Amino acid sequence: MDSTWIANSTRDDSTGNVTLETKSGNSYDIQGMSADTHNEFVAAESAGTYFNANIRGQYEITKR
Repeated sequence: MDSTWIANSTRDDSTGNVTLETKSGNSYDIQGMSADTHNEFVAAESAGTYFNANIRGQYEITKR
């Protein structure tokens, strides 16, 4: 993932939960993301644009 905002994004295949780590040091848990959505997110030209259009407001997101 090439992003100015996101350092790492990992998905637990058994739960669908995603851990998102930002370059500023924040971490977020995203509940129940499909594998297809996560793959598209990781491959997106702009992770931030994809996040805002397809993830924010669609999934439960908790800041750690």
